[in-house]
Amino acid sequence: MTSKEEILDNKQILHSFAKWLMGQNKSDGTIKTYVGVISQLLQWFKDEADPTSKPI
Repeated sequence: MTSKEEILDNKQILHSFAKWLMGQNKSDGTIKTYVGVISQLLQWFKDEADPTSKPI
């Protein structure tokens, strides 16, 4: 999967999760917090999973 495909996939995941939270009647602030944290987690995972991004 290319970086562009990964970004689109991650955006779809985050959008779907946000819609699910809305369906759970979560507040806007809660949704923004959860989506923000998961977004950072996905970025961290991408950085950690890419061996070329780490100095030797």
